[in-house]
Amino acid sequence: MSMTREHRLGLLRSLMAGAAGGGLLDLIGMPLAWLVGPILGNLLLLAGGHAVWIPGPLRAFSLGVIGLVMGGMVTPDLMDRLMQWHLSVLILVAGVTVSTLLVARWYRRCGFDAPSAWLSAMPGGMAAMVAIADSAGGNLQRVSISQSLRVLTVICVLPPLFVLFGRGGEGTVVTVIEGGGFSNAWMLLMIPLLVPLGIRLGISAAPLLMPLMFSAALSATDLARFEVPAWTMNLALLCLGCSIGAKFGVFSLKTLVANARITLVATLMAIGILAVFAEMIHQTTGVGREVALLALAPGGMAEMSALAVVLGLDPLFVAFHQLLRVIGLMVLAPYISRRMTMAKPASKEKRGRER
Repeated sequence: MSMTREHRLGLLRSLMAGAAGGGLLDLIGMPLAWLVGPILGNLLLLAGGHAVWIPGPLRAFSLGVIGLVMGGMVTPDLMDRLMQWHLSVLILVAGVTVSTLLVARWYRRCGFDAPSAWLSAMPGGMAAMVAIADSAGGNLQRVSISQSLRVLTVICVLPPLFVLFGRGGEGTVVTVIEGGGFSNAWMLLMIPLLVPLGIRLGISAAPLLMPLMFSAALSATDLARFEVPAWTMNLALLCLGCSIGAKFGVFSLKTLVANARITLVATLMAIGILAVFAEMIHQTTGVGREVALLALAPGGMAEMSALAVVLGLDPLFVAFHQLLRVIGLMVLAPYISRRMTMAKPASKEKRGRER
């Protein structure tokens, strides 16, 4: 797609607002400042009636950089660690199940139809839930807004909580490599090749996972380790944050405000429920509370993994559990969708007989 003048202006506005927001939050010591700041900066522009735009390839490349960094943290003993995570995976499944059931009941109380309530309550796989909503007979706009606001709320709520509980100071600046240089920067050239391949293969979250797996394979075998200076990681977070904020331009401000309270309560419910199960992981496996919370947090996989990288909180543990949750929900959602689609004609037929 050719870039029009409106696109160029929207891109410039988005990046400038993102840089301003990121710089301001970084000054006050907010962890993940270069992700949260750009989101808020773009939302302010949209609220003021200014169009913003981020091209898809820029978002994909930013996710690819984060994936390469995470893959570079893989060590040869990772497989031994994977074998020790079976208990935390079981707790994750239980937590997501309880969270989805209770949050779906909240959405139903707020007037959502059954398909919309269930698909809005599922904490992950946002794109898949929105795609399934239409075929399941749900309200496409409600599911889209609920899922988008869920991710936004988690991203904006968790960093201040880490500041409040004393985890913020070390995360304001990402020091990925000493000396400010690059290590194996040639891997950046692989992102434009790996991402389309992953998309073609149908891999979930391909822009993040394909570079991660490529980098991890090289790092685990001690062939090459990808590392970048702080400013590069922050630049990737800046572009990612701008893309998240810009996505809200497809919704009217009136519609967002109308659904904000419902989704805010639902998201805080999900965070609270999953925090209880995160504590169970901490108590039973010895994994740190912050790591367990990020692994179960109902935000986006890329965003939660990025926060783990920034705070130095075992991003591989976080990414592994976030990925399992997303894959599990994407597998389960079509089954629930079919059940609901089958149930709707049956309920209509029953009502017809009652008349």
